[in-house]
Amino acid sequence: MNSALRDISVGIAAIAMSPLLSTSARACAVCAGDPQSPLVQGARQGILTMLIITYAVVIGFAGMFAITIVRSRRMALAQRLRDQVAGDISDDSDA
Repeated sequence: MNSALRDISVGIAAIAMSPLLSTSARACAVCAGDPQSPLVQGARQGILTMLIITYAVVIGFAGMFAITIVRSRRMALAQRLRDQVAGDISDDSDA
């Protein structure tokens, strides 16, 4: 049992150290900081695209709420005017 535990621990240690020994695991252009790399430029464009989409959705929701508020105020004003006109007509018929 003791040798099985040792074999497992050696295997785990080997797997854990393999990225450190591998040349393909070195930092990519993004991590190394090459600003002219196509990978970095693509990442920047992707971030910019996501920001534009996010702000467009937020502005769209704000516009929807603004239109809803304006329409409700107009409808309330129109209702008050109709009530006033209806009150004026009923006052004229009483006389």
